[in-house]
Amino acid sequence: MPTFTISRENWQRFKILELADPSCHLPAQTDMVIGSDILPQILLEGIQNICDTILAQKTIFGWILSGPITENVVSFSTQVEECSNATLSSQLRKFWEEEEIPQPPQISPEDQACEHIYATTTTRAPNGRYIVRLPFKEEFPKKLSLGHSRSAALQQFFSMERSLQKKGDLATMYNNVLQEYLDLGHMEHTKPCEIISNGKYFSFYLPHHAVVKPDKVTTKVRVVFNASKTSGSGKSLNDVLHTGPTLQPDLMLLILQWRMHRFVFNGDIEKMYRQILIHEDDKDFQRILFRTSADSPVTDYNLKTVTFGVNCAPYLAIRTLHQLADDTIATFPLAATILKTETYVDDILSGSHDIDNATESLFQVIKALKSAGFILKKLTANHPAILEKFPKEDLLDSNFLKFESASTTKTLDRRHHGSTEGMPPGSNGRGRQQPTMPALPPVPRIADVPGLQGDEAAATLQDLWASAPHAAVCSSQHPCSHGAKGTGAQEEETGYKGPRSVKRRAPPKKKALKKAQKNPRNHAPQPPRKKTAQRTIARTPQGLQTANFQGRTTHRVLGNTIRALKELQETLSNAFLQGGDDV
Repeated sequence: MPTFTISRENWQRFKILELADPSCHLPAQTDMVIGSDILPQILLEGIQNICDTILAQKTIFGWILSGPITENVVSFSTQVEECSNATLSSQLRKFWEEEEIPQPPQISPEDQACEHIYATTTTRAPNGRYIVRLPFKEEFPKKLSLGHSRSAALQQFFSMERSLQKKGDLATMYNNVLQEYLDLGHMEHTKPCEIISNGKYFSFYLPHHAVVKPDKVTTKVRVVFNASKTSGSGKSLNDVLHTGPTLQPDLMLLILQWRMHRFVFNGDIEKMYRQILIHEDDKDFQRILFRTSADSPVTDYNLKTVTFGVNCAPYLAIRTLHQLADDTIATFPLAATILKTETYVDDILSGSHDIDNATESLFQVIKALKSAGFILKKLTANHPAILEKFPKEDLLDSNFLKFESASTTKTLDRRHHGSTEGMPPGSNGRGRQQPTMPALPPVPRIADVPGLQGDEAAATLQDLWASAPHAAVCSSQHPCSHGAKGTGAQEEETGYKGPRSVKRRAPPKKKALKKAQKNPRNHAPQPPRKKTAQRTIARTPQGLQTANFQGRTTHRVLGNTIRALKELQETLSNAFLQGGDDV
């Protein structure tokens, strides 16, 4: 006090008093703070007006001054900052946790409740299929309840039906998918009324719509059910169900683990969700409306299996595979490990360093899955000996691995080549021709952190170099056996005709004179240029950039390389899908 030094001329007014602090005109720290409760005990009689704004009060310590004073100061400010170490402690904790081995996530109480429901209520049918219950929350139906949902589902069905009728064969394909539900026994007829007890609804109608994927081999039209549609109470079926913990492994680690095997195989569990039955008491919560034609009446159905679109469906499906692994570990020990650690939803990705062991692992997986009603289809492998003992109808293609150009497939939305190790890129299959361009520049720009494509890109460039014509890659500094000039045999084999001469035309004689005649003010006439000697540029085959790629073989390799690199970049930019074609 104060925050600035008081000038000498203003201080002369206060020197007549015996101040309690003789140096109060200089900025300094506060020595002591006196509370207002003892202030009457230190004040004495005596008050003087030093000037218009300064008042002097006598105390037991001496005179004290209070009031504003006029001084010419540049600027001053007061800043109050709270001293806290919370941020520092948090940053320090994160610094040390960054280097620690990550701990498995703690299971939440909701996930524990969901796991308890599955463990205590799951049973198996006489044919081996698993029967599961929907994991309802504890608040249902007392605090969380459903409302009427049939009218909203009926309105959406009519809208979807009109939309499908405008798209030609799409309506027929959509009806065939739901007709398959009836033929396979995955849904059944039910009464056209909602179940109500004590003013609360114990049934739910799922709106559904079509998702078209023309590039799929088997399922081009899928039916997606919407369990997030709110009912009359403002709550949906997903709102009253536990989602369940995440059980699938990390996708990147799974692919890296798959690449470590010398011999690999891959398969897709056919209609995986629909092979798991729903308990009889929970079927009414999975109702749909459907009719085969616009002239027939709308019929109510119950879905009898785990339904894609319900939030707990992924948990129920993967948890059932884990339960199957536990139930069959004594009979199929190799399959139990694969089902738990080398499966992503409905895709099996496994292998071995030995062909016999890989074949036995695939055999055990098929047998274990079949015991619970699961069928493994679309089998692929990188060696024909692994697949030769299995029926052709279970393979992705009966000619797989017989023709190298046709032995490509997709796994988890990634295209890979069956006859080579790793996951090289494949052609896009869209029938469009990629433009011819240098193959080398895109390779360093490929984002390939786990090394899924880098090796194959480098191998592709090596194949490109090896398959290039001999005359197109040898240097003029080191002539090869073909000679510096192209011979007849060389031209016939590679298409390279040796160095060419390109003549550059000299400028016209009267070009400057013509310009001057058109605009004589701005262009003064100049004498015509002397005729210069024509220069000859020899284009010699030095390196790939200046090589003559007229040979058909090299042109075809370049086209395949460009298409592969384009597909590679498109693949890396897309997200992985969770689930297969027939989930």
